[in-house]
Parts: sequence; C-alpha cells; structure tokens
Amino acid sequence: MTLALTLLLAAGCGTHTARHRSLGTGPGLFDRFLSRVDTLTDPERRDLVEELLTTIEESPKLSVPYTEDTTVVLLYTGDARHVRVAGDWNGWDPVDTLARVKGTDLFYRELHFPANARLDYKFVVDGVWILDPRNPRRIMGGFGPNSELAMPKYVQPATIAPYPKQKERGQVQPFTFTSKFDGSTRNVQVYLPSGYSSDTTRYPTLYVQDGSDYIGLASMVNVLDHCIAEGICRPLIAVFVDPVDRDTEYRLDENFMKMFIGEIVPMVDGRFRTIDAPEARGVMGSSLGGLTAIYFAHSHPEIFGIAAGQSSALWIDNQYLIDVIEQDPPTPVRYDLEWGTYESEDVQRWNERLRDVLEAKGNELTWRELPEGHSWGHWRGTLDNLLGDLFPPAEGKGKAKTSTNGD
Repeated sequence: MTLALTLLLAAGCGTHTARHRSLGTGPGLFDRFLSRVDTLTDPERRDLVEELLTTIEESPKLSVPYTEDTTVVLLYTGDARHVRVAGDWNGWDPVDTLARVKGTDLFYRELHFPANARLDYKFVVDGVWILDPRNPRRIMGGFGPNSELAMPKYVQPATIAPYPKQKERGQVQPFTFTSKFDGSTRNVQVYLPSGYSSDTTRYPTLYVQDGSDYIGLASMVNVLDHCIAEGICRPLIAVFVDPVDRDTEYRLDENFMKMFIGEIVPMVDGRFRTIDAPEARGVMGSSLGGLTAIYFAHSHPEIFGIAAGQSSALWIDNQYLIDVIEQDPPTPVRYDLEWGTYESEDVQRWNERLRDVLEAKGNELTWRELPEGHSWGHWRGTLDNLLGDLFPPAEGKGKAKTSTNGD
C-alpha cells in the first residue's frame, strides 16, 4: 500500500467511502480487510465490515467461515461482550476467544488446520452455546446439531445422499425380538441389497453397533447403496443393532457378547441368505461401539473374521483389550482402524498402539489417521473407504475406493 493511499484512508472520505473500495475476491481477502480497517473511522469500519461480509456471501467461491489454504477465519456479528468458540480441535472447551473489530459488531478468530480437515464447532456468546448464524452447513452429532467447518480440500461425501436410481437402492427390514439371555427387547434393522429378492445369492454380512445412529446420523443405508451400485464394495447384508444399556453392554460386557453371538447372529443367518463363514462376516462400530466390535472379533474369530473400529474407545479398563490381543495367540481376523488427529489423546494414543500390536502379530490391517474429530461427520465421511476395505469388489468388478478424505 502506497504512503499516499494510506494517508487517504486515515483521513477518511465520508461514511460511505469503504463501499467504493473493493476488497476483491482473490487470495488474501481477510488480510486486506485487516490492513485497511484500522486506518478508518468507526463509520468507515462498519462500511468495510459490510463490504467484507457481502463479498463473502455473494461470491460462489467463498463462504463463512472464511477459508484459504490452511487458514480459517471464524466470523460472528452481533451485540455481545464475549464470543468464544468450542470445537473438535480444543476438546469442546471454549478457550478460543474471538477478537472484536473496534467500532463494529464484528468478531473474528483466525485458526490453522490441514487443508483437508473437517471439524464440528459452536460459538459461545456471553455464555450461551449457539450454532454459527452465518454458516449454513450443519452436521448432526450425538448431542444435537453442530456447525461444520470444512477446509478447502475437504471433499463432501456424495455417498450420503439417496442413490439417484431407485431400482438400485436396497431395502431395510426391521424386526424386534426378546432375548432369552436377559429378557431385553431389541430392535434390529437389516439392509438387503438391491436384487436380493430376485435371486438366490448368498451374501456376506456386516453387523453394525449403534445401528440406528449409523442409519440416522451417518446415512449408512445411502452409503451402502452408492458403494454397491458403483462397485466400491461387493453386495452385502448389513445388520444394524441398537444397544439397550449402552454404557454397560459396550464396555467389554461378556453377557452382551454371548447374547449377540448366541441369538442375533443365528437369527440373521436363519432368516436371510447369508454366507455362514467368519471370512464373510464382519462387525463394526464407533467409539465404544468400535471397542465392542474389536472385542467380539478377537474373542470369537470363528464367528467374526472382519472387524472395523472408528475412533474406538480402547482406553476402557486401562487398555485391557489391547493387552489381551497382544498376549493372546494370533488370529486370522482382518481389521480396519481409523481415528482423528483432533480427538482426545486417549483415542489417538491407544489406536496407534493397537495398530502397532496388530502389525507385529501379522494381522491383515488397514488404518487411517484423518484431520477430524470425534464425530458422526467424521465417521460417515469415510464409510465408503471402510466398506471398500472390508468387502472389496470381486476382481474386475469396480473399484475399491473413491473418497479422497480417507486416502
């Protein structure tokens, strides 16, 4: 910026001057805004804020939050004393404070993440937790909706939308049963791939812990339709099972495992055309559900020859399950593990340790570490990769992966 222009800005040219100085839409937009705003009077600052927000909102290439390369600028406007942000990257502790542009109602916070990161967040305005009013992107979490931050190279998963061809969509058949083990009534939803009713083929099976959440929050039925139709994975039956007492059943509970293996698996094999073999039967879950999936497969490799854990809660009982896997003889189970770099230290540390243990024991293993948090947005965004890993298409029929986020 020339000295003459700097002096002109400092002197001001009326309350509407900022509207006549375009900030442009190219790289460095927010830096240009910051370099100018401190040289203006309060009315001119407000005009420049209006120009900034209008420029972002009207440009098809820009969005709120404002992202550029590995930089994101969170923006909030409103009458507030303090604005903070809580999200995946700070453990949902609102320690990141937004600065206020003097003389305006604009608050901002600049942060840095990998260019392909995807994270959940909320603003905390004078102690009240709210969604980002200017960000139209919402993502459902286990405790309700959050605002979604997607960095420039993050690819939104197309597979979560309904498959465009109705005839290539699978069907979900729900049923309820009462367990003879504990007397509980359980809800099960079984996904049958397109074509199931018109042939006599037997299919591999994937059991999904927290089944209703995977259907509702991770759009897994849609993902299955896409992956099967597009040859990312082979056709399969998915069994979505809900816990009755999650905090007990998903914490290495032997009685729950006995019920699952002794009742649910035989029931599904008896009702549907499954391949009754461990190499064609998998189990998966996230967080505590991931812990449970790995526990089932290691304990009963004659039932489950495939296991996948997304952000598995492996720290439970002082990492008991990892110690058992390390000490026991090797099993033929194939594993798929993933976790996020913006999850808790426990998630990262113990998933890395399990990875090392499985590799040392010679298990077939696929693993991914992604710039994500502990969220359903993370887990749904990599389901296509997971399905392609667990049930790859038959040779010459399709491709194993499509998502760039999980590679």
